[in-house]
Amino acid sequence: MEFYAKLLLKSYKIMLLLKNKKKHSVLFSVAEMRLSKDLAELSTKRYTAGYTNINISFPYNEGIYKCVPVSLQIKPDQNHLYAGAWFHCIIKINPGYPFKPPIVVVKNQVYHPNIDIDTGYFAIDALQEEEWKPVMTVNSIIFAIELVLYEPNLNLIPENILNLEIAELYKNNKSEFQWRVSQTLQGGIFFGKYAFAPMYGESTFQKRPREGLDELTRKMKKISISAEMSMEVDPL
Repeated sequence: MEFYAKLLLKSYKIMLLLKNKKKHSVLFSVAEMRLSKDLAELSTKRYTAGYTNINISFPYNEGIYKCVPVSLQIKPDQNHLYAGAWFHCIIKINPGYPFKPPIVVVKNQVYHPNIDIDTGYFAIDALQEEEWKPVMTVNSIIFAIELVLYEPNLNLIPENILNLEIAELYKNNKSEFQWRVSQTLQGGIFFGKYAFAPMYGESTFQKRPREGLDELTRKMKKISISAEMSMEVDPL
């Protein structure tokens, strides 16, 4: 009897594991299908404030995330403190998307109040749980990134001592803030350990022509169709 009891218990654990795995797969399939629609939208229209150059690269997998690389540059001809600077962002789509907001991280070292100088986490109002709306797309997320890059939001600063100092300078000592930005844009080691590339780096993502984005959309649609076919109704 003890042998059969252990066998039943083991079978039950395996069944639960398979059930959870299937639910996770179905959830991610929904996120993949939505991402394919978002990328299709980008191939036909683009929300933009007009003061950045934007390059989008192919999505890739990183653990549970679907990552969309987006490189933004404040246009060099803009009369702006960050003119010419590059911000290499990764939009990390989680399995709960679009019902849960993605997160955005910046991969290169930058000096900006809303970007954690240690982790690269980008604090954006629209991507907070209480502000997020499922109707938002990758298109509108990129637009939100663009707005905060151009005009920092002092109401949402990463909980990093140095970022709090940067925000304080931006608010109360603009000349010192502007001087620090201009120095970091020239490149070098600052604050003892942070290595800044000139203009925070170059474009690391190859600029994509319209045809390239269309091809990206076609590939994501194939993934979406494959994922949809694999979805099953859970009898439980």
